[in-house]
Amino acid sequence: GKLNVGLRPLKILHPLEDQTVRLGKELSLKCEISENVDGKWYKNGQLLQPSDRIKLYHKGRIHRLIIDNSLVEDDGEYMFVPDAYNINIPCKVHIIDPPKIHLDGLGGNTVTVVAGTKLRLEIPVSGEPPPKVMWSKGEKWIMDSASRIRAENYPDSSCLVIDSAEKDDSGPYRIMLKNEAGEDSAHINIKVVDIPDAPEAPNVIEIGEDWCIMTWEPPAYDGESPLLGYY
Repeated sequence: GKLNVGLRPLKILHPLEDQTVRLGKELSLKCEISENVDGKWYKNGQLLQPSDRIKLYHKGRIHRLIIDNSLVEDDGEYMFVPDAYNINIPCKVHIIDPPKIHLDGLGGNTVTVVAGTKLRLEIPVSGEPPPKVMWSKGEKWIMDSASRIRAENYPDSSCLVIDSAEKDDSGPYRIMLKNEAGEDSAHINIKVVDIPDAPEAPNVIEIGEDWCIMTWEPPAYDGESPLLGYY
């Protein structure tokens, strides 16, 4: 006859715990079971193999998975499955990265545009999960709409669009990012250059046969650019 030796019932002494890990930091998962048996690790249903970045440890009843320098793609569902047992120990891993506005390529925080032309200012942004992006000027929010001044948001950037710029569009604009890992914000000054207004308070103080002497005050609006002279 045959002798069937049954496995002892397996107990999960310490299950895996869900983890939220900042991008680039170490991811460490650990569980403890009641028997000293080998097992396998899975991520999103795919068997995990040890590598330079992925380390698997088994000591007695404790199993550990360590991933160095976590990446966005390490986000997912993990599972430890003890050998010879119809049981699995799951957990979820969430990789986060605080949002960041990248102004390096802007060459300063002031952007100049000629009145009547279109401004399309694209600002690279990053963060995991992808951050919510908001633009404002003063107390007014700039919406993602079909307005003359609008925001257009993409996976890796946000764009401030001004159709046919006007002098009243000049001033400080604010871009704000937010996700569950944090916030970031920056101010960008938009300068719309235009034809200056006429000089103010002209006054003729002396008149000759074919000449006169006049005085005047500078125009109230200089076109956002230094005056070169009067003609």
